[in-house]
Amino acid sequence: MSKVSVTVEAKVSRMYRDGGADPALVDLLQAIDPWDDDALSELIEVDGRLRISLRRPISMVRYLEAVPDLPRRELPLDSAIDVVLRSMSGGARPTSAAVAELKAQFPEMAVAIDEAAVLGRAVVSTTGVSQLVRSSPQRVVPDDFGPIGEDGVPRYQLVELLGSGSSGEVYLAVDRLLSEQDRPARVAIKILATQVRTTRAKMQLAEEASKARRVLHDHVVRVLDRGLSDEGEDYIVYEHVEGGDLDRWLEAHGPRVAPAAAATMVAKVARGLQAAHLAGLVHCDLKPSNILVTSSGEPKVADFGIAVRESELVARREEAMQPMGNIAFISPEQYRGEPGCLGVQSDVYALGGVLFYLLTGELPNGSTVEEVARTHDLATGRPGPPDPRLKIPRIDDDLAAICRRAMASKPADRHASAGELADDLEAWVRHEPIAWRRPSVWRVARLATRRRPALVAAIAVAFLSVVAGAGAAGYWVSVAKENRARADAADATVSDARNEIEVVYRFFKQLQSMGMGQDMIQMVVAWEQVTRDAGLDSPQSRLEAWRLKTQRARDIVKEYIDAGREDHVETLMWQGVLGFWLVNNKEFDEAAERLGWAVERWRAKGLETDALAEQTRRLWLSARALQLHAKSLRGELTSDDRSELLSLNREVGAALKGGGLAGGLPTRERLLEAQAAMYSPALLDRPREHADAQAKLDQHRKLASKPLPQYKASRAAKQPR
Repeated sequence: MSKVSVTVEAKVSRMYRDGGADPALVDLLQAIDPWDDDALSELIEVDGRLRISLRRPISMVRYLEAVPDLPRRELPLDSAIDVVLRSMSGGARPTSAAVAELKAQFPEMAVAIDEAAVLGRAVVSTTGVSQLVRSSPQRVVPDDFGPIGEDGVPRYQLVELLGSGSSGEVYLAVDRLLSEQDRPARVAIKILATQVRTTRAKMQLAEEASKARRVLHDHVVRVLDRGLSDEGEDYIVYEHVEGGDLDRWLEAHGPRVAPAAAATMVAKVARGLQAAHLAGLVHCDLKPSNILVTSSGEPKVADFGIAVRESELVARREEAMQPMGNIAFISPEQYRGEPGCLGVQSDVYALGGVLFYLLTGELPNGSTVEEVARTHDLATGRPGPPDPRLKIPRIDDDLAAICRRAMASKPADRHASAGELADDLEAWVRHEPIAWRRPSVWRVARLATRRRPALVAAIAVAFLSVVAGAGAAGYWVSVAKENRARADAADATVSDARNEIEVVYRFFKQLQSMGMGQDMIQMVVAWEQVTRDAGLDSPQSRLEAWRLKTQRARDIVKEYIDAGREDHVETLMWQGVLGFWLVNNKEFDEAAERLGWAVERWRAKGLETDALAEQTRRLWLSARALQLHAKSLRGELTSDDRSELLSLNREVGAALKGGGLAGGLPTRERLLEAQAAMYSPALLDRPREHADAQAKLDQHRKLASKPLPQYKASRAAKQPR
């Protein structure tokens, strides 16, 4: 309690004790002479608490008569309304009936009464202060505390001091009301320091406190109650978390933890923060001591009460010449007090900092005040986020990239939300590709192998044959046979030769779930080639197999379009697969129409540079060129078709020249066929170019028919030195 408050409390108590008097507020004002609104506010609070404890009536008239201009003085008015509502409600929390009655008596103060009611009902939030410096007087425990129950005993028994700081003391307590004879209900009680109980401070925290009460999440400490003790002390009750904070958890696992354990822990913390953000509450001071860990290892975010408004941050920097929050994990913009710094992006940065700390055992911003100042210096500071691999080289590239993105220097470069960061971390733990990293085909395959090694034993055969060309699949037949038993155990449809189309369909869905959609066309085709050469093909005739496949694909596309999903990526993927099958089956008219339809929708989505979109465009070029060649042979070529030939020929040439193996060898083979057809006598009739294109096509087929090691060696020998 401040010196002023102690003096006011003593003087007012003495005046109430002398002769059992009931002093008027005017007499108290004359005796104490409060010199500003803060002092008057404290006087009203002291007077109100004493009158409530003495069971004497309190009315707004008492304060309005003594202070005629009270309605224009915000802090004293709030204190007066607060004590009147407590008196009318018979407890610390204003009842709806009391609020309605007081508003009916003083309608001109309705807004102020509502604000005071919200403040009175608000909980300020929990805290994790077990390691803070003890700066306020401590009670002797065990000690009774809280409202008196029907049995005449206070509801709580304080049994242990957990920690203390400038905001108050936190005690482990037993809730007698909720306890059973052999099962005491343990809670944590934060008793606010006097300076936190000033009307101004409570008003500043009221909004955040109300929102904190609404955050119900497994990874956020639950706020249970708020009240006012008989001694006039504000207190908050919240769930007790046994086990300690994240620093203690790290000590038990550290000095560093396994990357998967670190990612899992931070993902859970991020989920808790996301729940708070959705409630409109930003933490602004996330650090290991504010993350409590249960005895079973589950994290819970604590201490949302430190969250402040931007204007207060600037004021505190001017007063204390230091940033708000723990500077070891603070974002650059929050450290510098920039406009808009107290937002979700600052919490995302702190989450990245906690991840960095768990992975490396080092503080992300530096271990001294001077280091942090250098890190966040706007002119000469750290140019980018720290890379945990510089400390621990074995950390996975994707996990390091997630950490760096969360800690990006610019807020706009970070994850858009705590939930998005959690998505990335959870995907990494599941060995799934991180989409914004644009993983290579090889990276996607390696991750898929980690997730489902038995099923991927067969998929890997198809994947490798994509690189070597469909003609090289025979090299992998023995591998497929060796892995067939494991593949059958993982997915029985692989061995079901009687339902080949369903095999392809389900395989397609498996690849989608593994994040391998960007290589869907060549993967599906290669899978078919390998299963056929490995003796897993359907006993039906080849013609019937193609008919079944293409009709199934048509049905799928139609279902999606009928459902209004014509622009969905899955629809465009299936249209591309169908187009590939149609080109291979020489059904060029339908292939060109369907592939052209897909190309236009990729372009409309702004994704024409996407790997699958580019692959679809190359297939369309092939289908269109081969369609024109077929029309010419039938004598159906129109003048419009002829005018298209030159531009189409240039695009096919550019795709072959600039794309290399992009789109897979099967797609490249179709492009080479298209180029040879366009230079043929039926179209452009260029004998030299036609012979050259045919030679390239023959060479491609010859190389693609070799096993992978020979294929790579042949490709390397042809590269210029």
